[in-house]
Amino acid sequence: PEQEGSIYRWQAPGPLEDVAFWYEDELDLNGWDIALKQPAGNSGLVFTVVKGERGFLLQMQGVSSTRTDVSLFFAEEFPE
Repeated sequence: PEQEGSIYRWQAPGPLEDVAFWYEDELDLNGWDIALKQPAGNSGLVFTVVKGERGFLLQMQGVSSTRTDVSLFFAEEFPE
């Protein structure tokens, strides 16, 4: 089914491990929980992030030792 939502993409300076660690800390500090952390391909990670009834997917793909591509997928109705 189609859902209303948004996709945001940006590049983060640094290797995947450092970027993922930074997001884990920042999400925790802001009251978000990583409900699921799973690999995505050879050099990627996907976090399922929730706070109450809200949530989003955060996908990170390591491109090099100095760049990680980040995508945030937000749906108006987040599946439980």
